[in-house]
Amino acid sequence: MATIKNIIGQKFGRLTVLKHQGSDKSGRAIWECKCDCGNRKTVSSKNLRNGSTKSCGCYQREQASSANRTHGRGKSPEYGVWSSMIQRCTNPKNKEYHNYGGRGIQVCNRWLKFDNFISDMGERPSGKHSLDREDNDKGYAPGNCRWATSREQSFNKRTNVWAELPVGVLAVPQIAEKFNIPLSVLYARIARGYTGYDLINLASLNGVSVVDTATGFFFASVAEAVRSLNVPFGIGYVRKMLRGDVPNKTSLQWA
Repeated sequence: MATIKNIIGQKFGRLTVLKHQGSDKSGRAIWECKCDCGNRKTVSSKNLRNGSTKSCGCYQREQASSANRTHGRGKSPEYGVWSSMIQRCTNPKNKEYHNYGGRGIQVCNRWLKFDNFISDMGERPSGKHSLDREDNDKGYAPGNCRWATSREQSFNKRTNVWAELPVGVLAVPQIAEKFNIPLSVLYARIARGYTGYDLINLASLNGVSVVDTATGFFFASVAEAVRSLNVPFGIGYVRKMLRGDVPNKTSLQWA
């Protein structure tokens, strides 16, 4: 086991190390620190030494405030979005901090200045759009953010349940929308242990194409293929064949 160097009492930026608090998932030492402003923050040895964490978040807020006193858009919707982003990532007293800054989500240095943020993101397309991170485990930075509606964001939550279906891997809200199944029904099925194809009613598979490999003909659904080809099996049994639960004795496959 590697020896942990004692850095208690040392100061890094505005942070003074108070005590050792264990290790993170990578085995790096974690330290409780006190910021010059009085707040306390837990930081890894790596982030203290490389300077990526210099304060409890107050330094970032001050830099952002100083850089944006003259942009003239303090009352714009975009400024409100930007300010909220800064607060939830840097202010431990913010009610959403534990979901953002508290779990390592940071704002890139470029976006500490509002003018850079609006230059990269542009104005909101409408009042229904808000800031969304495409990868919820990464921070706020160009290339990882977009303006999205609440509907679009519902497909991108880190808490989403995903299922593999004939049409691809979809989040539960996407399945509900595509197959017109209430979310409550889908979550109830998930609670009962249903996964994949079993989350969808057989009747909901209309619109999921099936191909007859013997002829190359495409059909809009399992039911249509069974009827058109006079397949000597019921629709439910053909569905089991297609998903691999039983040997496929037909020439049908998901398209």
